Amino acid sequence: MARKEKSERGKRERVVEEVLLNDASVFGYSEPLPIRHVEIAEFDKVRPDLILLPRPTTNVPIRLVLIECKDHDSPDLHTGPVAQLIKYYSYALTLGSSAIDAYRDYAAKNPSDAQATHWTTLIDVFGHMSITELSGRLHQTPQLQPHEIALVLALDGPPSKRLELVRSQLYAHNGFRMDIIKVVDGCKSVITPLSVEAAMRLSFDTSLYREVNCPSREGSAAGDHD
Repeated sequence: MARKEKSERGKRERVVEEVLLNDASVFGYSEPLPIRHVEIAEFDKVRPDLILLPRPTTNVPIRLVLIECKDHDSPDLHTGPVAQLIKYYSYALTLGSSAIDAYRDYAAKNPSDAQATHWTTLIDVFGHMSITELSGRLHQTPQLQPHEIALVLALDGPPSKRLELVRSQLYAHNGFRMDIIKVVDGCKSVITPLSVEAAMRLSFDTSLYREVNCPSREGSAAGDHD
C-alpha cells in the first residue's frame, strides 16, 4: 500500500512539473529556460526537480530558480522539501556565473533533452572532462549571489499550516525566502510570502498566506485562506 501511495504521489508531482514546464509565465521572469532533474554539484548527485534559467533584468536580477515539486499531502511536506531546497541553495551559491551561462546554453540548444524526464548529468551540460576541469568550470568566479537565486516549492494543493509556519519563521528570522506555487487542474497561482513583520506575529490561529489567483481565471481576485 505504501509503495502504491508513493507511486501516486510521484505521478501528481510529475503533473506539477509538466504544467510549469509548459508555461513558466507565472514566475514573471524574462525568458526562463528550463532543465529538468539536472545535476548542480560534482560531489553529490543531487538533482532539483526543475530549474529555470531566466535572463536577468535590472528589476529582476534572478539567474537561477530552484524548484521542488511535491504532493501537498506528503507527510514530510513541512520538513523534507524545505531541507532539500536549503541544500540546493547551498550548492547553487558555489556555482560560478559562467556555469549558469553553460546551463542556459544547454537548455537553449537542447530543449527536448532539457525537458525530458530522464536525469541530466554534468557531462551532458559541460561535456567530458576531468573532475578537476569540471570543478573549475562549475566554480569559476564570480559566483552567484543570494539575490540572483530564487527558491520555489510547487504543490498540487494548498500548503499546510506547519509548512507555512516553518517557511515564515525562516524568512522572518534568517531572511530565507521560499516562494510557493500551487498548481491545481493545470491552473497556477502564487502563494506570496508574508512580510517580516507579519511572519513574526504568526500563530496557528493566523491566516498564514495570501494567494494570488490564477491569472487565466477571469474575474478572479486575491483572497486570504486558512
